[in-house]
Amino acid sequence: MGPRMIYLRAMRPCFLAVAVVVLVACKGPGLTGPPGEITLSYDGASDTDFFFMLENRSTQPTLFPATKTLGKGVMPWNTTMVCMPPNHTPLEGINSPPLGYSDRPDRITVSPGGRLRLTIEKEDIVLRFKGGQCHLQLRLPNGAAIESKDFQP
Repeated sequence: MGPRMIYLRAMRPCFLAVAVVVLVACKGPGLTGPPGEITLSYDGASDTDFFFMLENRSTQPTLFPATKTLGKGVMPWNTTMVCMPPNHTPLEGINSPPLGYSDRPDRITVSPGGRLRLTIEKEDIVLRFKGGQCHLQLRLPNGAAIESKDFQP
């Protein structure tokens, strides 16, 4: 065995350690909310819609009514957008159910450890709050509500 072969055998554990670190770092995007909670996070906007990410870090499935469409995705029923303009006078805009899509909701389930992107249509009332703050409330059939952090519309 030559000196080069002894060097490579001695370095084998280091190569293995580097490969493990690289594989762990390549893991796909995980849940970002606190463990044990169901979180709702603002995830951007288009010209006509707001997007939110629902993450279920609890041990139970999360169920709620929504309309599923090919173009817009999952549009939850029983939501309230609460907005506050720069002068701090709050105003609510209720979006329940999304108008014109369905007479009966689909039953949506987000399993423990799962995440789902939700679409909320922008309404005229929300557009009046540019420069202010808004947050979304999603009411579940059991009476609980999940609320996003504030975002700027």
